[in-house]
Formats: sequence, C-alpha cells, structure tokens
Amino acid sequence: MATSSKVLISVKELVKEYNHGTVHALDGCDLDIHKGEVVAIIGPSGSGKSTLLRSLNMLEEPTSGAIFFDGVDLASKSVNIDLHRQKMGMVFQHFNLFPHKTVLQNITLAPVTLKKKTPAEAEAQARALLERIGLSDKADEYPNMLSGGQKQRLSIARAIAKKPEILIFDDSFSALDYKTDARLREEPVDETADKSDADEVADASTGKTCGCKKKAAK
Repeated sequence: MATSSKVLISVKELVKEYNHGTVHALDGCDLDIHKGEVVAIIGPSGSGKSTLLRSLNMLEEPTSGAIFFDGVDLASKSVNIDLHRQKMGMVFQHFNLFPHKTVLQNITLAPVTLKKKTPAEAEAQARALLERIGLSDKADEYPNMLSGGQKQRLSIARAIAKKPEILIFDDSFSALDYKTDARLREEPVDETADKSDADEVADASTGKTCGCKKKAAK
C-alpha cells in the first residue's frame, strides 16, 4: 500500500495522567501517521500502548495535548466525536463483542446502523468474511459459545466490515495460533489495498509486525 505525504493522524504533546497526576500513562507523546502507513507501537506491559491507541478515538480522554484526525482536533468540545469514530475500526484487547447478538449480527450491526449497507448487503458481506476467517459455521451462535481465538477473529471481521479509513489493533492477535495469526494479518491489507486513505495502527507487543516508528510513551 502506497504511503501518502498527507498526515491523517497527528498526536501533539499528548499527556494522560491518573490518580491526580501521580501516574503518567502518556507523558508528552508525539506521533504522525500518514495515509497508507502501517505503524506498530512496541513496548513492555504498562508502557502506555493501549492508552495511546484508545486515545486516538477518544475512548481515553487525554489530560492535555491534541489529537488531529484528518485535520480536526478530536479533543475539541465542539467536535462530534461519534461522526469521526464512524471512520475508524478498532479491535479491542478484550474483544468487546455484543453478548446478546449472534456472530452474524455482531458484524452486520455497524454497516446497517450507519446506513453504509442494506441488511441484505451487510449479511452477504458478513458471511463472506466469516468464510474467510473460518467461522462460517458459527454465524448463528453467540459470543459466549466461542473460544478466545474465535472471538478474536470475530472482532477483526467486525472492524473490517465497517470499511473504515483507519484500523486500530490493540494486541489483537495474541490469542491466535501461528497459522491463523499469519492469515488474518493479511485480511486488513486485502480489504484496504485499493484505498489510499486506509491506515493500520497496530499494538505489536508480540513483535510480529514492523518496528516502532517513534517513541510513543515515556
């Protein structure tokens, strides 16, 4: 995927503190991510990787600093953050699947709710994704009936189904066996290969993707 000169996400002097400033999860973090760029955040447990990734779509509200997405400061009180989150796909470390929805419904919910696809189109896409990740026989089951690795695959498929401009992975391959891991790492690339504005931000604490672009957490 070609890398554009345009900066899609820019993090400036980002600080995140807890316990009244006694814990510094992020301490002056700076990061630029260009269109078409794949970035891996690498560091030991507790170094702030997940905090940084969750801050990119304001799931973690920073103590100070700025996060610009496509030129818009997401930390601004005037910004409708939900509109910008629609352009992002995130695979969470702990899956965050909807327990009351079937496997199929977990994938179709966002495309239909956001009116990106009709219910029939969303179902066809979801079944194709389930086939590709080896879960076609689980379409009508619920998340509590899946193994950890199957939940992880479902989370990845759900993020891809939104056709987002950016994919954020928070340690999203740790529960997979090596062969499944290798195959699924190609899925986001397949889905975004013809989109010059698609980026992936990967928490690569497993060291399986590219090296650290910049120091992300102090």
